[in-house]
Amino acid sequence: MKKRSMKRSIMLLGLVSLVAVPALADRGPSKKETGAIAHALIADGYIGWDRIERDGGDWKVTDARDRDGTSYRLRLSRSDYDIVARSRY
Repeated sequence: MKKRSMKRSIMLLGLVSLVAVPALADRGPSKKETGAIAHALIADGYIGWDRIERDGGDWKVTDARDRDGTSYRLRLSRSDYDIVARSRY
């Protein structure tokens, strides 16, 4: 009986951890990070963007617009904010 209860507890703990982890994965940048990311985006020729959030190890920028008005999804390096991936909308 004790083994069965322990098994259930472990399974429940595993399920709860699977639900909790994705909620912790994404977060917005701090004020300092926002400034550094904005500086990097402007230096690369972007004039506006929608949202910035941490996605795994990198930063994800949605709807980054260049001077021509073209929109991109960007992934920035977590450490130096360099663009590591870019795709058009």
